[in-house]
Amino acid sequence: MVGKLYRTDDDRRDAGFALYYMAINIGAFAGPLITGWLADHRGYHWGFSAAAIGMTFGLVQYVAGRRHLAGRRHAAEFALAPDAMRRAVRLMVAGAVATAVVATVLALAGWLTIDRFVDVLTLVSVVAPVVYFRVMFTSPRVTAGERGRLRPYAVLFLASVVFNFILFQAYSTMILLASTNARTTILGFDFPASWYASALGAFEVALAPVVAAVWSRMGHRQPHVSNKIAFGVVLGGLSFLLMVLPTSGHADDTYRMAAWWIVGSYVLSASATCSWRPPGCRPPASSPRRPSPARRCRSGSSPSRWPTGSRPRP
Repeated sequence: MVGKLYRTDDDRRDAGFALYYMAINIGAFAGPLITGWLADHRGYHWGFSAAAIGMTFGLVQYVAGRRHLAGRRHAAEFALAPDAMRRAVRLMVAGAVATAVVATVLALAGWLTIDRFVDVLTLVSVVAPVVYFRVMFTSPRVTAGERGRLRPYAVLFLASVVFNFILFQAYSTMILLASTNARTTILGFDFPASWYASALGAFEVALAPVVAAVWSRMGHRQPHVSNKIAFGVVLGGLSFLLMVLPTSGHADDTYRMAAWWIVGSYVLSASATCSWRPPGCRPPASSPRRPSPARRCRSGSSPSRWPTGSRPRP
């Protein structure tokens, strides 16, 4: 939807994605402030209910306003033929029913626990991209030239996995660390540990317009997409390397680090995200926009694999 606002050779594309990502992070900033306060003062049911209400309003707003989106289509750009669509729907329904039956039987037998369920999801998230890439590399519909363009896509996909393994610790491992080993006071103001999660969204909202302005001003001189992604991965690694300093030699829950250490780590994470996300919001195979190998072997496969790399399990 964002890409359709610009020509494929427009240097403002990455800047546009940066502003789009800034808008997303307004919710990432406000959400933990509201849900965290409710969880601490009213209970987790209130916090989760507030999150559900917020997501519902977001969906309503999107559906009500989507007619104004330039990239909106009434049908898929590379739609399946009617017979293939019906077959795909039947397979999805059958797969969903079979999965539900197997899960129910295993749960009743006491084998399917939440830990094992997470293990299964992790295994699927690892195996599925491998299978999809193998299909795309070995498909007879993919030419040698297209297969050559697919190789750097696989490298960027692995970079996406590494980057997001780091980034999404901010909402899990880092919050757990903050709740047990970090002070929750800044300049005399006390706050819930869950509010640390808002810091990342706040920094991304603040930095995204700056990054967008830099890319727009540089024009054709701006770094290549792959260089922006590499820079983001390096900054993401530095955000965790920074945490080695305050945590080394402290293995118990009595130690409390200063809040500025976590804030500094989030500044690096936000900088990494603003460098990574504008080009990473869209699959590299679609820039420049040309028929990708995935569209020749299975419509939409390549773009659909990109979120698999960008949402790994912590």
